[in-house]
Amino acid sequence: MPNPKQSTRTPRGRGQRAWVGAVTTVAAVALLAASCSSSSDGAAPQDGADGAKASSTTAVPAVTGGQCPYVLDESKADFYPIQPSFSAGYTMAVQKLSSDTAGWAYVVKGDFPYSNWTAWYLYDLKGVPLYKFSDDAITPDEGSTNPFVQGNPILAPKRSFTLYFMPATTPASVVTSMQSDGKNVALMPKVGSTDGVSIVSRSYWSLSNDGLGDYDRSGYGGPTDTPYPTIEAFTTDATTGEVTNDPVSDCGAQSELPQKIWYDRDTGKPVITFEDSPAPSPDAIGDDLPKFLVQTGSVAGSMGSEFPPSPVADEVQFYRNVAASAPYADVQSAPAEGNPPDACGGYVMANLPNDVVSVVRVPEVPSYPNYEGATASTPNNRNAYDVQFYSAVIYGEAKQLDAVGTTDNSQLGNDQILEDADGGATFVLYPNGATDSQVTKIAAVAKANGWNLLKSGVQTDLAPNLLVIREKGQNPTWEHALSANKVTQGAPCPQSTNPSLKLPEDPPSAAVTQQNGMGLSAPAGQNCAVDEFLSGECVEKLSARLSQSGQVWSSRQATAPAQKSS
Repeated sequence: MPNPKQSTRTPRGRGQRAWVGAVTTVAAVALLAASCSSSSDGAAPQDGADGAKASSTTAVPAVTGGQCPYVLDESKADFYPIQPSFSAGYTMAVQKLSSDTAGWAYVVKGDFPYSNWTAWYLYDLKGVPLYKFSDDAITPDEGSTNPFVQGNPILAPKRSFTLYFMPATTPASVVTSMQSDGKNVALMPKVGSTDGVSIVSRSYWSLSNDGLGDYDRSGYGGPTDTPYPTIEAFTTDATTGEVTNDPVSDCGAQSELPQKIWYDRDTGKPVITFEDSPAPSPDAIGDDLPKFLVQTGSVAGSMGSEFPPSPVADEVQFYRNVAASAPYADVQSAPAEGNPPDACGGYVMANLPNDVVSVVRVPEVPSYPNYEGATASTPNNRNAYDVQFYSAVIYGEAKQLDAVGTTDNSQLGNDQILEDADGGATFVLYPNGATDSQVTKIAAVAKANGWNLLKSGVQTDLAPNLLVIREKGQNPTWEHALSANKVTQGAPCPQSTNPSLKLPEDPPSAAVTQQNGMGLSAPAGQNCAVDEFLSGECVEKLSARLSQSGQVWSSRQATAPAQKSS
């Protein structure tokens, strides 16, 4: 029986396989319409669809009665303010919260996806996280198995679950009784505290990446033909507060989502990809992101607020994002862990200038599972790893596509990341405006040294050029997790003690280092001219700076090895 990564990774789970490496409401509707794939097979690569095809996918509402509409996002492009992961799939329902819906309970029913990590979230309409159901914390339906729990079969065929989002007025006794019966329960916010709520799911690293079937980006479909979950609204008893078996008459009437982008589970359409969508012009971007464009969780915050502090000119410095300033940001837990509660999200990010080569070093890439070769009895072994998913992603004003294996690529995750023999990784980000000759030379040096190559973004007055490091499914006992957990407060988050502090005003002490929380997984980098990079001077400067501050190149080497020429 194969164990996760035993044949190809060291005990820490090091990957050996690798590849070479808001807008106004009117504008948002047009953008989303042009982003819908016309294919019904989410597992197959899509060419995308133009706005006409997307708007004509169905003349009948995708859902009726108590069924609630949601969008399905499998983005294949990013541009500010759209900041997805190309290794993930997302769903998002957005419902009004008023006296008309105050007594509604939203019930999510479905199967766990075939992926490394998943979670369900409740947000208010400002994108502030209210509650999170983490994958391994979800109680499965009777007779089913949660495949995300340590020791359970990752390919368990019976894997259904149910979530209940109950009205805020639900008596505590009802909640306690439901939880005693094994139900997964969260409370909605009070009417008047927000105009509505979003119910969001994220699923990262489909098991198709491990060769276990043609599952789509979220881990649905595939050889098991696993359908996407449903969200249905039910009435609650006005006297007892208990959920009834009576669905509401028209959940879609209370949705904030345009009907043309409602996902139809029968046809598998439409699918948001942003592949054929033009990046919005600066004039089209307003101070507020429409609730339905904030797209499930990877969107820039209020304009300008997601710019990390401007670093020392030649340094790449990473800071944590502020959950309250980045709508729909992912968080390790909600309510937040830590003392004080962690006010930052599950990312660190750096503000990169244009027209430079940025070299970023991660001395020790967090370990993650790979279930290649798994059988029906292969257990989930999540406790043996630091995270379930790890990635490095570059975002900016310019549109970038999912292009792993080419010089146009802007994202790498898990086994796509080249690691050296010491378990570390070096990322080379070449300037978006580099000439073909410069790209060829930079790529040759990166290949000769076993480094990862990414195409940098473009920073403007409005849009940041962000290098983002994601950690999904952090081990709750990992002492170097960037978010707060049972054993650490995580990397610096000054907003945990000073909520009024804006991210651009973070003090220098908030920049992550190997000494202030993340250990050897803390990224650091150097900005250089193209010629400095090609000569090896850039890496030498980065190595010397790390050494001078008591930091190391890797777990085995204090300084960087000599750069190989192409």
